[in-house]
Amino acid sequence: MKSSSSVSIILFRIVRAGTLRKYSVVTINGNTRCCRKSIERYPPQKDSATNVTLSVGTGADDAGEYTATVASEDDSATANVTVLAPAEFAVSIVSANTPVEGEQLNVTASVENTGDVEATQTVELDVGALGTDSTSVTLDGGAATNVTLSVSTGADDAGAYTATVSSEDDTATANVTVLAPAEFAVDILSTNEPVEGENLTVNASIENLGDIAGTQTVELDVGGLGTVTTNLTLAAGAATEETFTVGTGAGDAGTYTATVASADDAATADVTVLAPAGDIGLKLVPAESTVEPGENLTLDVVITGADNGISGYRFNVSVGDTSVAEIDSFSRNREALFDQSFLTSDNSTVVF
Repeated sequence: MKSSSSVSIILFRIVRAGTLRKYSVVTINGNTRCCRKSIERYPPQKDSATNVTLSVGTGADDAGEYTATVASEDDSATANVTVLAPAEFAVSIVSANTPVEGEQLNVTASVENTGDVEATQTVELDVGALGTDSTSVTLDGGAATNVTLSVSTGADDAGAYTATVSSEDDTATANVTVLAPAEFAVDILSTNEPVEGENLTVNASIENLGDIAGTQTVELDVGGLGTVTTNLTLAAGAATEETFTVGTGAGDAGTYTATVASADDAATADVTVLAPAGDIGLKLVPAESTVEPGENLTLDVVITGADNGISGYRFNVSVGDTSVAEIDSFSRNREALFDQSFLTSDNSTVVF
């Protein structure tokens, strides 16, 4: 803001002796700004003189060049005068970086003294929750400079902010962004159940939740079965699926915890390695029995040697001589893997 001031003018020299009339005039650019200054009797000395000073006030927006005219009844004189503009610091934001969490946010601003006189002011950066920074700037009239102000960022500071740079006279704003670092989230999609000697496979998804690309080592760890790693590079927001494989051997049968981990996340799943199957066979229970003609006989079909369960089967139970006996009906005591069991039309065979 411009403050009011005054222009002081040395009016004239008295060049005549005697008593002068009490009258004088100051005219600036055609406008009378001050008048009348008493000039008392002076001794009757030839060519005597004195100096007098008159002043006019100035105010906001009066800065500029003027012509001052001083006049008595007998004479006038003119001079060019200047009213200076006070210092005024205008600011504008030149640039700002885009930091990743943990890096500094730097804002460069231009500061110009649009006034006519030297001054010193504090220039401040305010980025809301991220904090403030300031510096003292001294500029001659009409001079300009660039200043860089900084605030720190940390974990969870990712997001958009408004940066405000201000002096005592002006402000400027700009939108700035703090980026989230690369963050690899993992999830286990599926696993198999190998038999000893086969490979255990684990399928996992990996997604970069951050705002920038990143490279990380992702590891599968299955305890006593071993570990396997892969290096992945993912763009911001990108995802991929990876298949990890570890070998198994004799004596590895059992249940394990498979862990897939990145630098930022981990996922677990229980996995099973099966023991190898023994000799699988069928037997009827009871193995022998005697019935009278017309009586029914109930037999159980037992699968032997399937210690680790049955993944699939197909077998028949038949009567050797249908003139002696035939199969009347059949049932299962567990859900069949293949729902295609049937009794042949001659009642001799059940197909499981």
